[in-house]
Amino acid sequence: MKYFVVEKLSKLEKTAWSKARNDVQEILISEGYHPIEIFTNLNNRSNISLIRKLKAHFEVKKIWEEKLSILKPGDSIFFQFPVIHNSIFLHNILKKLKLKGIKIITLIHDMESIRLIPEEKLSILQKIRIKVEEFGFLKASSFLITPNKCMREFLEVKDIKIQMGDLEIFDYLISKEIDEKKLEKPIFKKNSIVIAGNLSREKSAYVYSLPTNLDFELYGVNYDKNKESQSKNINYNGSYMADELPFFLNGKYGLVWDGTSIETCEGGYGKYLMYNNPHKASLYLVSEIPIIIWEKAALANFIIENKIGVTINSLNEINEKLEKITEEEYDIMKKNTILYSKKLREGFYLKKVIKNI
Repeated sequence: MKYFVVEKLSKLEKTAWSKARNDVQEILISEGYHPIEIFTNLNNRSNISLIRKLKAHFEVKKIWEEKLSILKPGDSIFFQFPVIHNSIFLHNILKKLKLKGIKIITLIHDMESIRLIPEEKLSILQKIRIKVEEFGFLKASSFLITPNKCMREFLEVKDIKIQMGDLEIFDYLISKEIDEKKLEKPIFKKNSIVIAGNLSREKSAYVYSLPTNLDFELYGVNYDKNKESQSKNINYNGSYMADELPFFLNGKYGLVWDGTSIETCEGGYGKYLMYNNPHKASLYLVSEIPIIIWEKAALANFIIENKIGVTINSLNEINEKLEKITEEEYDIMKKNTILYSKKLREGFYLKKVIKNI
């Protein structure tokens, strides 16, 4: 039998983060996998004593053991990583499952050890815990689905010696009900650029220093709309459900950028683009919008090789870069995004990689 883990956490229902996970679950069901649901109320352990933290980790371990006890030799179990209901003991459970002849497949969405540890002011204990939970879990897996080649090579350097396969890009499913609405988009402005995602100053500080010689269309949560943030070339469109957002994006290009600066992608979130697959890239493609992406991003080669966008080193380069693109070149990118939109809507990339496991 083939199973997958469904981790329940009510506060994640409307985010892009939950959209990616929910799409994976839907694709797995279509491929014959069966759900095993996990829920605990022991996730917030930041303000409790060390003894209570260890007790919580042990309680979570018991829940996992009970839920995974249905697995038999020859079965497969599919995890999405990072695990929401984690425990420092979880990797030991996985090791026991492997010894029983159960295949453990892990799809990596994010790695905190890359994104948080270099930049955040974490305690030594927190850094050790993240590394133990992450690398212990990944090493205990049978097969890893990595977002891209860059993440895979990073793990290989970290002595992860199990079989791996690259996802390439995250799929983005659109429900039939929403797709049938066929919402008509307004005509975009010349060279207008979409920025979608978490627009907080902490996550996307660059948004508040955008070049003034381009039009930007912003979509997402946590946008600071004070007077200092307002500019005639910036239009904030609010936030939408992840399933409906593709029908509201209005722009000629979609920007994949992160961090604190417009000169380069820096800071923890900025540099993380060198390893992850930002879900907004999939959002733009499913919306049939060509992409502008940082040239050092892990997805940059995918964008260029498939002729679905352009790369830049600095946001100040955008205007000059776009002025050099002919109508014919843009039409090629646009037509290619239509092809990739269809693939992402059908779950092509996850289906492809799991068929090779």
